[in-house]
Amino acid sequence: MTRFEPKPGDIIEITGQEYQFSPHPVISTMAYGQAARKSIVYQLKRKANNELFALKAFKPKYQENLIVSNTKDLSKYKSISGLKVCNRQCITKNSDRNLVNKYPELEYAVLMPWISGSTWTDIVVSKTIFDINSSLNYAYLLASVLVEFEDRGMAHCDIADGNVVFDLTTGSEIQLVDVEDIFAPGLPTPSYIPSGSPGYAHRTCSDGQWHAEGDRFAAAVLFAEIICWHNPQIRSKAQQEHYFDSKEMQDLESSRYELILSVLNSVNLNLSLLLKQAWESNSLCDCPRIFLWHKGIKETITPTPVVEWIPISPPPPALPVTFSGPITWNIPEIEWEQLEISTNPTINSQFGSLSDGDNILFENNVKMELPNAPILALSQEMNSSDDLLYRVFWIGSQTDDFYEVEESSDEGFTSTGKIIKTTERYFVITCKSSKSKNFRVRAGNAVGVGEWSNIISIPA
Repeated sequence: MTRFEPKPGDIIEITGQEYQFSPHPVISTMAYGQAARKSIVYQLKRKANNELFALKAFKPKYQENLIVSNTKDLSKYKSISGLKVCNRQCITKNSDRNLVNKYPELEYAVLMPWISGSTWTDIVVSKTIFDINSSLNYAYLLASVLVEFEDRGMAHCDIADGNVVFDLTTGSEIQLVDVEDIFAPGLPTPSYIPSGSPGYAHRTCSDGQWHAEGDRFAAAVLFAEIICWHNPQIRSKAQQEHYFDSKEMQDLESSRYELILSVLNSVNLNLSLLLKQAWESNSLCDCPRIFLWHKGIKETITPTPVVEWIPISPPPPALPVTFSGPITWNIPEIEWEQLEISTNPTINSQFGSLSDGDNILFENNVKMELPNAPILALSQEMNSSDDLLYRVFWIGSQTDDFYEVEESSDEGFTSTGKIIKTTERYFVITCKSSKSKNFRVRAGNAVGVGEWSNIISIPA
């Protein structure tokens, strides 16, 4: 029996294939290995084709026969986006007796694809600079992976800086590692229930988070970090390996939390509200679903095109309405009108068997009113040219048919400004003016237009 201490260039044989240990990229006299809480992961190169693999050797405490069945279970998920490492095989005495006899430390070790790229830890430690587009792109890639998990009733259960790998070369892929404790319907409970990682653990994490909602809080924190990483203040305030210190998690008075909430708000108000909900939550179930993050990030990446301004014009006059019977509006009593049934078979088919000349009573109790004033709000974002964009949006009601948004350099709107007429509930504008701009909105329907909303001001 030989102690397992591999060196660069050493060769081992696994299921009939030869693999060579790679040198460490910094210390070439050492084998390339990455220590984790439960294991050491070595980089191997298959001699037949130079393809890179990872050999995950578990520490004695975590070597157990359960890994064999876990490996088979995880292989079912290898085609899911972000789970390349689920394409794996477990080393046992049955599969590699000679290797295990020589190196007992490799019993239940797992061979899987090597995931090239940078972990979020690497990015934070090196202070890698992102622009706003890169931040949103990487956050969206991660959200796309995790929302598929959510749709399947799955969870990684230890989303953290060291378990997410970014392809910074192409910017087109994100992979997850350390997947042995994934939650999915039908999978057996692991021997050691995951309880989160420093900087990403919910206050209830000591109870364990092996369930379908296990990713909600950690993902919210990581989404916020990635989205805001384009901001120099965020990068400078980050801890050594992640943004938050483990002692300040869910602390409402944390200066880092206040900063990242402010930066996130400048990107998209809705995203900042999602982080706020997660940060103030009492349980993982209270945290927003991954779906909402995915939707919010996608909407931020694809802003609404700028609507052209048109001169203000009064609303068209209401069309006259005539009735064949007595109609009284705005009173609680119900008025009826008597109509003669047409001989048209299409109409008659709606009312069953009716004869020519039969009468039917129609009730008219519709009450038409002017729409209420919408509630106006504002958020900021950046386009691909790093121009600051302002998204003006509002909350209306179901009775609204259209909206008129008025712009004025006068905050009091004492003079008539310009207006856009739209059926949308938001628009985006690039502000490069030396003067501030002010906006207000009102809703309209068939009756007319309602009162103006509150006023939003965009600084010069």
